[in-house]
Amino acid sequence: MRPVQRVQRSWCGGLLGLLLACTGGTAGDGTPAAKGSADPDPARAGQVEPAVAEAEPEPGPELHLLQSGDKTYYHLELELKADDLVVSGPLMSRDMAFTFSDGGQFEIYLRPETIPVPSPDCSGALILRMPWTNPEVEGAEAAVEAKRTLFSELVELREGRRETQRVVVELNPYIEVAHDDPRSVSLTQCNLFFRHAHATYAYVDHLGPLP
Repeated sequence: MRPVQRVQRSWCGGLLGLLLACTGGTAGDGTPAAKGSADPDPARAGQVEPAVAEAEPEPGPELHLLQSGDKTYYHLELELKADDLVVSGPLMSRDMAFTFSDGGQFEIYLRPETIPVPSPDCSGALILRMPWTNPEVEGAEAAVEAKRTLFSELVELREGRRETQRVVVELNPYIEVAHDDPRSVSLTQCNLFFRHAHATYAYVDHLGPLP
C-alpha cells in the first residue's frame, strides 16, 4: 500500500489572504485584492472624490421704483443676450421691426420671460419700443444719435457680434399695481419702452434719479 502523503496548509497564509481580501490590501504576489470592482486605477488610490458644488442660479433683474411727484415709475436694467430676442414671426412685418426710423424710433422684441414681471396675455413676445424724438426740439440731434448708437449695438447682438447688451426699460404706462404691494405689478399690454426723459424723449441708460 502506498503511503498517504499529507499536504500541509499554511493557516497563516490563508488567514492573511482572507484579511487582505476583506480590507482591500494586496495578496501575497503583490497584486491588489479584489474588492467590489476589478482593476482599480492605481493613480487614484487613496484619493477622495471632491464634492461637486451645485451652481447657484444667477440673480434676475430687479424692479426699481422711482417716485416723481405723485407718480411712480417702474424701471428694469436688463442684460440682454441674443436668445432673449424674438427675431421671427408676425411681429417682424411691423414697420419699426429692428428698423431705425426718423426721430430715432425703433422696436425690438423680447421673450416674455426676459423680464421678472407677469405678462398674462403676451405668450409670443413683448414689444420694446424706443419713442420718437421731435427734430424741432432743442437737443434733438444729440438724442437721436444716442439712440442710433444703442440701435447699432442691438443689431450687433442680434447678429451674434456682441454677447450681451445692457438696456434700461420702463414699464409705464402699461402696468397694473396691486393695492397692497406697490412692487407687485403686471403688464396690461405687451408693450414696454426704453427709459426716456425730457422733451427730446432722450434715452436714459441708468437707473435712479435723473441728473
